[in-house]
Amino acid sequence: MQAMGLTTSVGLTLGQWPLQAFTSRVADYVGDTDRVLVLVRLIGGNDGLNTVVPLFDYGRYAGWRPGIAHPESSLYNLPSGLALPGDAEGFHSLWEKDQLKIVQGVGYPEQNLSHFRSSDIWETGSDAADEIDLGWLGRLLMVDDPDIEVEPPEQPPAIQIGNSNSLAFHSGDNNSLAFSVSNTEQLFQLAENGQFYPTDFLGDCLHDQQEKYLRDVTNSTFRYADVIQQAYESSSNALEYSNSGLADQLAIVARLIKGGLQTSFYMVTLNGFDTHAAQKQNHDRLVRQLGANMNEFFQDLAATEDDHRVLGMSISEFGRRPQQNASQGTDHGAAAPLFLFGPAVNGSGIVGEHPDLDDLDAAENLKFTTDFREVYQSVLTDWLCFPTSVGEDVLFDDFPALDLGLECQTTRTANPMDFSANITKMRMGLRHHRFEVRSTRAVHGRVEIYSMSGQITARLYRGPFHPGPQTFDVFADQHGMGPGLYVFVVHLGQRLLREKFVVAG
Repeated sequence: MQAMGLTTSVGLTLGQWPLQAFTSRVADYVGDTDRVLVLVRLIGGNDGLNTVVPLFDYGRYAGWRPGIAHPESSLYNLPSGLALPGDAEGFHSLWEKDQLKIVQGVGYPEQNLSHFRSSDIWETGSDAADEIDLGWLGRLLMVDDPDIEVEPPEQPPAIQIGNSNSLAFHSGDNNSLAFSVSNTEQLFQLAENGQFYPTDFLGDCLHDQQEKYLRDVTNSTFRYADVIQQAYESSSNALEYSNSGLADQLAIVARLIKGGLQTSFYMVTLNGFDTHAAQKQNHDRLVRQLGANMNEFFQDLAATEDDHRVLGMSISEFGRRPQQNASQGTDHGAAAPLFLFGPAVNGSGIVGEHPDLDDLDAAENLKFTTDFREVYQSVLTDWLCFPTSVGEDVLFDDFPALDLGLECQTTRTANPMDFSANITKMRMGLRHHRFEVRSTRAVHGRVEIYSMSGQITARLYRGPFHPGPQTFDVFADQHGMGPGLYVFVVHLGQRLLREKFVVAG
């Protein structure tokens, strides 16, 4: 591919699947609501106490943080005994325009203090003890459109800038449903210069057919380039953003939204929140950037009246410890505030209960008062307009929704999984089993074998299941399977089939 000049530094596939393998279509996916969710990931763990200051117990707060606490006289007062940093003018503006909701004490049970593990928990919507590779928004996209992996839509359902290790849009086995680029420059280059490689001049000889295949695969990699470029070129930014990496990302996202791209989800990133040392200047700068850039983003969208159909939401893997450390910073903590941005919140306000500064957990961290999945449930039902039952499929449980000010005029109907499937087991020998999987409709799936202890013994297949039977042979010797009981597991869309079998000695 390098010799033919068919290379790009951008991973522009739908997950790990070359898009040439599928048939494009206009899908019934979340974008049909015309509403957009923009996730702003604050990478590193945002310090909640210095973002929303507890004025109601300022003495304790300042005593914990003699070197990094905001002076009381500098603060911008909010209701409920809280305050924002005095120089966070973008936050002040959003609050005064009724475009900021603050959800207090957000976290989850058994807080994990690893950046990677806690990020996975937030992005999969799972319990701390469950390690899964299905993102909460990846599951939502598959519930809403079970064929999305087999027949991707003509417009990207999600766009992710940076944060390549995020699981939020994963549908399993490291397969992401998001159109992902590693940085703003790559997305800008694509939006400015979408390109394709012609194949009509190639002949029938082996070399030409091989080159045609490579060109087809490369063209499929750029399948979304055309619609992204069209949206980008048909709009412009209404103002100049403050200079920051987040601003560059949001400026492009604003142009894509205003240009009519039917993408439901965007993820942008702001790095640097792992403030173990010299926190005062670094964290203050990041909070100023976040507020300024989000304020500019919604001003930009307001120029075309697109601001009312966009909701911004911050996420971060955890907060910081209440006490500063010896390096004038803070270490990994637990609960922290979450922010919702935009006119969609229908009035600025404070939701939930601030953690009790007199009641810390065993690690001397703040105890969470709001489960982050309650926020997700509220977004699913009150912003994306799904029935409450969808939360059980997406979040694995029935979490209550919060009053975040979000409103839906109508409730969407989740697509039913209108197909049946079954497994037939046949024993071909002491160490050879055959399984026939039969589905009544085309659906994407995967086949795995588990030991009774829950460990994956073999991954047999990942790909499309067509209507009718599909056969899988399991040879115990081939997979190093000793005598014992095993489980043949088939994932079909959101459906799970299991069949136990015995391997003899």
